Amino acid sequence: QVAYGGDSKAETVLAIDTDGHLWTWGRDWTSYMSASPISTVPLQVTNNNRFKQVSGSYALDVNGNVWEISKTTLTQRSSGISFKKISANNSAEDNYCLAIDNSNNLYSYGTNNNGQLGNGNTTDKNGGRQANHTSFIKVKTGIKDVSAAGTHALAIDTSNNLYAWGSCVLGEIGNGSQTGNDVQNLYDITGSTITYSTPTQSIPLKIKSGISKISASNHISFAIDTSGNLWSWGWKNNGCVGIGGDTNGTYGSRLGKERRLLC
Repeated sequence: QVAYGGDSKAETVLAIDTDGHLWTWGRDWTSYMSASPISTVPLQVTNNNRFKQVSGSYALDVNGNVWEISKTTLTQRSSGISFKKISANNSAEDNYCLAIDNSNNLYSYGTNNNGQLGNGNTTDKNGGRQANHTSFIKVKTGIKDVSAAGTHALAIDTSNNLYAWGSCVLGEIGNGSQTGNDVQNLYDITGSTITYSTPTQSIPLKIKSGISKISASNHISFAIDTSGNLWSWGWKNNGCVGIGGDTNGTYGSRLGKERRLLC
């Protein structure tokens, strides 16, 4: 497996070979912060563990432990929980990891300046690399898949319901809100109104049922339902939503609700 993650300040590639060894190259956030050399060739990460998944700047070993990679150094970030899947974002400002354990519980770790941890707050308002939570925290039960983007995330529960949380400044949550920095009303899974003074959804919000696959990217979301229909919502820049039109960087064509593309 191979995974690329990052922004212009942190562009890291991670790969797992057929023996389960971990390799990395590119520029991580510490390289950007300290002007350290960029690795232009794959470097093996020294560790006796074998790995089965990589995402962002994180790796999941065969025993279910989550590790964070900085250059060729590994730091274990989970303890006492066996995870089966991770999805992470790697950037200098928004570095976090979402993980699902063997009992389908969703956990999160890292920065939380846009509510992307899904734990009900956005306490890390200044951004930055410092982890808002230094250990994994349990967010929600009954989750079977998750996808982390820069400032928002998607998840599917065991009943194929779609959830979203994090930044909704460009409609990427899919709840019909795209109000920029204005006060907005959002709705939790019980139907109660929640008012935020910033464009964030800090707990998983149920968006749609009957979803089988998801993919979250920079201010845009994609999903495939159980009938094979493709849905997209969020920022329409460069035609990425796929419904026609290209605003090329303007914020005027943000799509707040999901849009079915193909049948």
